[in-house]
Amino acid sequence: MDHLSRLPTECLQAIIQILDDNDDFTSLSALLQTNKAFCSVVLPCLYRDPFRYCLHSRRSFPTGKVLTLMLLGRLPTDSLTTAISLVLADIEMGATYNKGNNDSNNSNNNNTNSSLDYLGQIRHLDTRPWHAEIDCHPLDYTLSDEFRRSLCSYPLEFNDKQWSKSRLRKFYFHAVLHHEIPWVLGLPILDQLQSLTIHRVYSIKHYIDVIHRLGNLEKIQFLLLEIYEGEFNYEGEDENEDEEDYRTTAQLKRTILQDLLRFVQEHARLFPGRLKDVVCFQRKSYFTTKEFVDDLQEQIFYSLPPLSGPAHLGQNNWSRFLVKPCEIDLTSVRRIHGRELPATWVDTLMDNRPLLERCRSLKYLEVASHQQGIFKWAVQERRIKDDPTGFTKDEWKPLLMPETCQPAFMHHGLVPLEQVDYIHLFGHLLDDPAEDSIRHNGDLDELVVAFSQTLQRLTVSTPYLDRARYPRRLTVGQGWVDLPTLTHLELKVAVDRLVVDALLLTHCPNITHLRMADWTKEHHLRDITPYQPAYLPRLLSMRLSGWPALNFDPATLDSTTNLGSLELSIFQPDDAKRVNVGFIPPLEELNCSYGIGDGAVSEDDVTGGASILSIVRPFWSWDWHLPCLTSLILTSEFALRFKFKMLHRCPALVTLTLDIRSAGQEEHTRTLSESDLFVPATAATSPSTREESLERIVLLKLKFLNLHGKWVMGNNIILSEFLNRIVPNMHKLEMESWSYSTLKAFILTVKENTNVKSQRTLRSCFRMAISPMSTEQVTELGMAFSDTYEHFYEPETEEESMDWDDGAGVYYTPHDLIICNCGWDNYDAYVFLCNAE
Repeated sequence: MDHLSRLPTECLQAIIQILDDNDDFTSLSALLQTNKAFCSVVLPCLYRDPFRYCLHSRRSFPTGKVLTLMLLGRLPTDSLTTAISLVLADIEMGATYNKGNNDSNNSNNNNTNSSLDYLGQIRHLDTRPWHAEIDCHPLDYTLSDEFRRSLCSYPLEFNDKQWSKSRLRKFYFHAVLHHEIPWVLGLPILDQLQSLTIHRVYSIKHYIDVIHRLGNLEKIQFLLLEIYEGEFNYEGEDENEDEEDYRTTAQLKRTILQDLLRFVQEHARLFPGRLKDVVCFQRKSYFTTKEFVDDLQEQIFYSLPPLSGPAHLGQNNWSRFLVKPCEIDLTSVRRIHGRELPATWVDTLMDNRPLLERCRSLKYLEVASHQQGIFKWAVQERRIKDDPTGFTKDEWKPLLMPETCQPAFMHHGLVPLEQVDYIHLFGHLLDDPAEDSIRHNGDLDELVVAFSQTLQRLTVSTPYLDRARYPRRLTVGQGWVDLPTLTHLELKVAVDRLVVDALLLTHCPNITHLRMADWTKEHHLRDITPYQPAYLPRLLSMRLSGWPALNFDPATLDSTTNLGSLELSIFQPDDAKRVNVGFIPPLEELNCSYGIGDGAVSEDDVTGGASILSIVRPFWSWDWHLPCLTSLILTSEFALRFKFKMLHRCPALVTLTLDIRSAGQEEHTRTLSESDLFVPATAATSPSTREESLERIVLLKLKFLNLHGKWVMGNNIILSEFLNRIVPNMHKLEMESWSYSTLKAFILTVKENTNVKSQRTLRSCFRMAISPMSTEQVTELGMAFSDTYEHFYEPETEEESMDWDDGAGVYYTPHDLIICNCGWDNYDAYVFLCNAE
């Protein structure tokens, strides 16, 4: 305490401000109890908005109820209603006999008797219904005439036949508290409130009577949750009940509408421009509908002044913007969250003057559209900025600033758009699924040209609908210019072929994250047009799938020494039977496409007419220097043609996935031989020294190896060499459709590797996922169930624990080895632990 007292006031205020910004209520409460000198600074932070959601959400409503009782206890007794007085008396009486609650009650009493002015600090009173759900039921009071009369003040209708039921009386008592507690708490401090939540809108009549005291009110929220006749009448004997309920509900809606509009209009008359935001929202209740709320909200917005300098446009202010769109200054808008808005919002962009043109500070944009010309204005501004002499007024009229009559871009500069999430909508689906339609998005080209000097992140996607009626192709990148600031580019489209301009990557010299994917399935290699190699020294992550992967020029990898994650794949996301299985062309055609055919292949491919020998693709050397690469995922032909020598220059590799499965008719096989475990000798090495110069591939950091498809390990020696020396620290192996001489020999080899590891480390385990064992294989292996090792294995890493279902393992002890089987969806997973002895 002495050390804190010596701190300069500025330092103390800075510390408290940080705690307040981080909602660190525990530390603030501790400071409040440490030194009385801190109270004047800490108390406003804690009680400025005492019911703020992050502290008193529905999950922590007991804390909110304790706070409610404490604040009610600070009020004068004569200001409390009978129901609230009974609640406080009941709580106080219970505290006398409930020893288990002594600590909390003493704390509450201390707060009540404290000289601190808690109520005087409140500026935002955001109470919710659950704050009034206090466990108290004064039976005598609910049976009294006074309580019956109090119900007449609220729209509570009840069935007299069920009035004798204790549960209903308790419910109606709490309903009364829902109305009275917020009103009693707020009445003494109305003059200081800046925001207020009314969760029983029929109480608004009380607030209208004292509206002259709400001069500081800037925001008010109405929770449209009411209780009306029929909600708790379960018998439903009267056939006319539905009609009566309908009339009652309609009258309640009219009453709400009139009272809320009257409140807003009266406040606007007394305090012009003060009330800036009115929100109507609802919880689950069939009394209100979305249409009713939207209609009510729209009428209220007409009584409010236009939005003042909004910094963003999104779900929470779009409806209000639409009421007076031309009266709002949008020059400060920095973000537009189009995903939150109705689909019709794009039409607003084009009405009168394009909306985006008015957002001169815009940096973030989400937009889904099939219209053309959304960014045409930005292209014109860019051209005029670059070449003022080439502009004619007849061609385009720029947005003028009313105060200076100068073009907006001359006054504010060009719009500094940095991040765009663009969803390309197809104007209409194809009538004929066989139509080979090609779509080109000119709007996207205009976007890139207009904001080429500021664009940092660009994501382009398409909706996932019926693929059978999608256009077959989408072209991207034609006419693009250099993008010196672009670091993130994602093109994820649900079309059969994403045709990317061959020069696109050369326009992005500073890109760090690249992802391009489509739904390419079967394809003809003669259609491939390789991209131009690009110099991408800053690239950190690259994921190419489908046609972009097939057209990628591997020479680009010569410059990506900082690359940390690489994925080249082909998959079929809609294939229910073989999910994420790619496609590999016939091997002869594949070899010829790389110009390595032996000349024995026919000049004509299976489709006839085209020479497959004329299809020459870039050579894949598999010798790139990628010292930072930690994850490598290859599928289809990329995995089939993969050379293990590449791993020699990837010392940081942690995860390797090779998937040679194919949806084609041909099943491909890869055999791991001894030559795959060494770096090939150079041509300059003499035959006598070539064997001595062979260098073993060692991956000390590789922990996760996934081999999918028919991978064959030649013999036990190769497998043992692979596990013990090539990947000595491997932790998890997945092999689906694997091939080995016998399962028993494979398991015993793994056992040997596991025991070797156990001699080097205090704790050793090895996790393997393979295809499910057949009955014959289980018999061969001698899998014997054991319950000795229940919960023996515990996940060692956070990543592993995410896959591990505690208690789901079944333990076996074949050949003196502890094996834990935790079966997954598509294959069995086994954890090999140390020797059973």
